[in-house]
Amino acid sequence: MTLPEFLAPLSRAGHRHLVLGVLYYEAQFGASKALTPSQIRSFLRRAAIRGARRINVSDVLLKSGPLVHRDVGSCGAWRITTSGLKYLRDKFGIPTGTVAGLDVDIAKILGSIQDEDAREYFGEALICIRSGALRAAVVFIWVGSIRLLQDKMLQLGTAQLNAALLKHDPKSRNLKDIDGFAYVKDKLALLAAQELGILDKHQKDVLQGCLDLRNLCGHPGKYRPGEKKVSAYVEDILTVLQP
Repeated sequence: MTLPEFLAPLSRAGHRHLVLGVLYYEAQFGASKALTPSQIRSFLRRAAIRGARRINVSDVLLKSGPLVHRDVGSCGAWRITTSGLKYLRDKFGIPTGTVAGLDVDIAKILGSIQDEDAREYFGEALICIRSGALRAAVVFIWVGSIRLLQDKMLQLGTAQLNAALLKHDPKSRNLKDIDGFAYVKDKLALLAAQELGILDKHQKDVLQGCLDLRNLCGHPGKYRPGEKKVSAYVEDILTVLQP
């Protein structure tokens, strides 16, 4: 997510929110943990924020209380505090530190995934994480993960795969290629993967739990997973299916 995209929801909320937004973005996704007023103004200008030149950044910072902190001996640089992170998250639904860590985790594994479809799904999950859409991220992460598992099963040959599917569902269709998985429920795919020795029982049970969370997030309802829940979900999936 670029800085202009990140600041877009904050652009009509006033100067303070824009200044806090720059500090937030750099602290979570950028290279700088603290910025001077002139640096903040420069970021606002580069993000094409209207009237950026006229924003009295120093005055905004001085009036932001516990949401920001001025570093001692850092040439007047300011950083956003934990209270500031929480304030922006609560007001605009912006993700905080745990989600930023998920951002890093997903971005790292993208480079190791060969399957084009799986890469696309994880890439869309990354977009969701960066925008705070955690339910959607859970769904895309699962779809990318089950595609990786499907690839592993196909590598053993369709004869073995179809035999494993039929053992757990006598009505299962005969698969010839990856597209045939469109007719295989994910729960059945997990059982087949265990039958083929790709997963042991513990790994299958872990992924079944992940599938349950995916179903909670993928169907209409009031359930919304927290950051820690999604972080644990990603850790479980990567522990079992790290490519």
